[in-house]
Amino acid sequence: MLILSIVASLGAAAYSRVLFRSWYNPVALFAAAMVGYTLIGVALLGGAARVSSAMLWVAVCTFALGCGATAAAFTAPLPVPGAARTEWSIGSTRLRCVMIGLFVVATVGLWVTWRNLSSLVEGGINATLLGAVAEVSHTARAEIGYGTKVKPVFEMLVMPWFFLLPLLGGLLWAQARGTLDRVLSIASVGPVMIQGMLYGSRMGILYGGSFWLGALIAGSVYLARGAVARSLFPILLRAALVAVLAGPPIMLVMLIRYNDVDAGAGKGFRYMAAGFGFVHAFGTWLDEGDYARSDRLLGYRTAWRVYDRLGAQPVQPWWEQTYTDADNPNILTAIQGLVEDFGGIGTFLVMFVCGYLGALWQRRVVLGDIRYLALLTSVYAAAFMAPSFSLTQYNAPVLALVLLQLAVLFVATARSPAPVGAYASSQG
Repeated sequence: MLILSIVASLGAAAYSRVLFRSWYNPVALFAAAMVGYTLIGVALLGGAARVSSAMLWVAVCTFALGCGATAAAFTAPLPVPGAARTEWSIGSTRLRCVMIGLFVVATVGLWVTWRNLSSLVEGGINATLLGAVAEVSHTARAEIGYGTKVKPVFEMLVMPWFFLLPLLGGLLWAQARGTLDRVLSIASVGPVMIQGMLYGSRMGILYGGSFWLGALIAGSVYLARGAVARSLFPILLRAALVAVLAGPPIMLVMLIRYNDVDAGAGKGFRYMAAGFGFVHAFGTWLDEGDYARSDRLLGYRTAWRVYDRLGAQPVQPWWEQTYTDADNPNILTAIQGLVEDFGGIGTFLVMFVCGYLGALWQRRVVLGDIRYLALLTSVYAAAFMAPSFSLTQYNAPVLALVLLQLAVLFVATARSPAPVGAYASSQG
């Protein structure tokens, strides 16, 4: 079943390559993220039997995305050929200035976060930097993450700006004109990773990396009008590079989370490998029949922070499930949240709608409509986030995507009108 599910997912991705005339599309990116992540997890952790049922759901969701994209290709209205419209470009100077301002905000935010969290540690801070971070992280996770204390208001206000930085950094890399642009772009992921590390969370790495990649690809599609990523090999090469680069930060966060910075290489590798075990946990959840529970709120698992802010919670919050240690994580992929929230048919319908909207927004971006760039970025980012959890699970990243829409409109500069028909041949 595992091999058939993988072949079916990759087959849907190949079909989407024909439909969009590029590998950069929601269907292919979702399939690549899920299949690639699962294969790495099986290589590191074994347990191919544990992921078989989970990969069947991956194939179903990929098929639903493909159906939605096909529906969009045949039903979405086309622009009138020859009609003039304004051509927009992303202003590099404005983008750099906004990012530099956000770096200042992020630096202040990190300093305030460190000061607040270090005050929770009893008995003084460790003399070494890594030891101090580990103590602060361990305490913050116990007192705030799973305890009764809450984040200060300033930290909650500054969080969306942390997530906005890698979004803008990805756009900057897509049109980088020199070394400075690339340095700013890569550095944009740093603040959100450090902030997550202080709380002992991989959230900064997962969201920061997914946002950066999603914005980079969306920017590339916009600038090239869809004529990009028509060959598979460069994409596989970049994906392998991202997977290799993601390993050490995940290992470091886990060592810090458990205040285990003096552990040997073997334990560090186990922590890193555990970061690729979310599909395994999803498979275990399916095999044990937890999806049959009836005490959940509709949409709670997919957007639980919204419910949390409204004061609505189910009988058993999701973080109190069995999978809570390094080997059995309580992160069970975005698909698990959909199945738990909406059931099997509901999950298929949700993925169908996502495929339809993703294809529609990609068509608009290929045609040069910059207003849809942030929306397409969110679709790509959600595809990269899918092996871990839903893009809408936390409020700050969602607010960052709203801010991205405003930021894109701010940095965009108008050029002379161009006929819509000039790009009609590039449509996906």
